Amino acid sequence: MPSAPALSAPFTWNFGTLAQGAAVMPGNPAQSPAPGTTSAPGTAPPGGGPTQQPQAPFGSIWLIFLVFIVVMVVSQIMAGRRERKRRDEMMRGLAKHDKVMTAGGIIGTIVEFRGDDAVVLKVDENSNTRITFARSAIQQVLKSSNSAAAGQQPSVEVRPANQSATKV
Repeated sequence: MPSAPALSAPFTWNFGTLAQGAAVMPGNPAQSPAPGTTSAPGTAPPGGGPTQQPQAPFGSIWLIFLVFIVVMVVSQIMAGRRERKRRDEMMRGLAKHDKVMTAGGIIGTIVEFRGDDAVVLKVDENSNTRITFARSAIQQVLKSSNSAAAGQQPSVEVRPANQSATKV
């Protein structure tokens, strides 16, 4: 029985001209397999063994990108929860005589609550101007009546245009 000839070199592919997009022409010596190989590019290796599938370029980069996106989404969700919790706490702590600022920038003192969703602000002491706002329009508590009664300093700083920061 004749035995199969042994290969002297490991199996290699020659993709030199194929990488440039040239068409494969039978009998073209420039496109022939490299010396020591037994088959042309694109054919199975001898013996019918399994072939290696080419890996997708940048495969691990997609995995890193996916992990990065998941981390960003989770951090945004956590920050949103923290902000919502802080805002709900502020809204529950509203009381009469609190000095607040609305989303539109109007500063006033709470004089009355109308139901669960409205608040009346006194915006001018001289003319006793009162404006009704939705409770959700309150953006920030500038001076809490609870902290003033307890003798605590409020945590808001007011900075005039030409002076350094001063505590109110």
